[in-house]
Amino acid sequence: MSRSVALARRNLFADRRRAAMAIGGIGSGLLLVLLLSGIFSGIRAQASEYVDASPADVFISQEGVRTMHMSVSSLAPDRVDAVRAVPGVAWAESLRYTGAVLGSGSTKAMSYVVAHDPSARTVGPSHVVSGALPGPGELLIDESAATRLQIGVGAPVALFGTTLRVSGISSGGTMAMNTTVFLSTAEFTRLAFDKVSFVLVGAEQGIGGEELARRIGGSVTGITAQSKASFAAEEGEVIDDTLADMTRAMVGIGFLVSMSLVALTLTTVTLSNTREYGVIKALGGTSATVVRAVVVQALWALAAAAIVAVGLAVVLAVVISAKARNLQIVLEPDNVARTLGYALLVSIPAALLPIRRVLRIEPASVFRSGIN
Repeated sequence: MSRSVALARRNLFADRRRAAMAIGGIGSGLLLVLLLSGIFSGIRAQASEYVDASPADVFISQEGVRTMHMSVSSLAPDRVDAVRAVPGVAWAESLRYTGAVLGSGSTKAMSYVVAHDPSARTVGPSHVVSGALPGPGELLIDESAATRLQIGVGAPVALFGTTLRVSGISSGGTMAMNTTVFLSTAEFTRLAFDKVSFVLVGAEQGIGGEELARRIGGSVTGITAQSKASFAAEEGEVIDDTLADMTRAMVGIGFLVSMSLVALTLTTVTLSNTREYGVIKALGGTSATVVRAVVVQALWALAAAAIVAVGLAVVLAVVISAKARNLQIVLEPDNVARTLGYALLVSIPAALLPIRRVLRIEPASVFRSGIN
């Protein structure tokens, strides 16, 4: 076996240009799938980013409503006090929420508007990059909105038909198509409506989110109580349902293209080394030796391409995510492992596809005609 490994490695890397083309061809296919799946994972992660960063253990919404995105929730004001009275609740803060359009000159941006009491740090933005929390006549925008609208702290922005001043800039509230802005409850009530959308709840020490959600759900009527983990999972499911067909089509097409590229490259690599395999037979190598060498060569090519593809994917994910705040690429280990696993399943048969031609070579013909 060690002889086959040495032969395979030498055959693959003897011609550096050919080896680079093989590794580049396979790596390009792998990179395509990794980036497509990473974009979808990034969109899914962004959907629950606010929830994941929140210190709340339980999220309360209108009965039957289980998400923030693609949902409308309206709670009676007295539900907040009712939730606070449940044993095990350390704190409960209301949150108002709706969709709107931000405007600066002729530039517009779709945005989610979150309203809260600025003194309640438990329901506001996860991180303020610059400036301060909003006061009267002010709003806080995220980095993506600031970039898209080309504005900064102190700039005027149109929202709900009124011009407000940017008090600060936050991070961690961007999605592929939407940004997030924060207002004070008083300002939101003045400009939009006075209805509580959600209640965020913190648990007392020693009480888990699932347990507290059950207590609240059993004590307060007209609500849906979910633990933070359950609420975040529901947010992810919304993205899955919304983008499932398009994403499956994109990833599916990308997968077929990339695996075809992997198969074609490895078939070509085997054929390009036909003469070398003939030499192996001429020197007394058996058919089993040749087959092992072909398989090991395919594994060497795949391993080298995988290192290149994953490395490039990591670099591109960091660069693109830093440059385009609304487009995050998340490389999940499961997706990477799955992609490499499928590539492995394709690689061996593809490399062995021309094996009959290789095994039919007469050893003496290698030296007579110089097969290549």
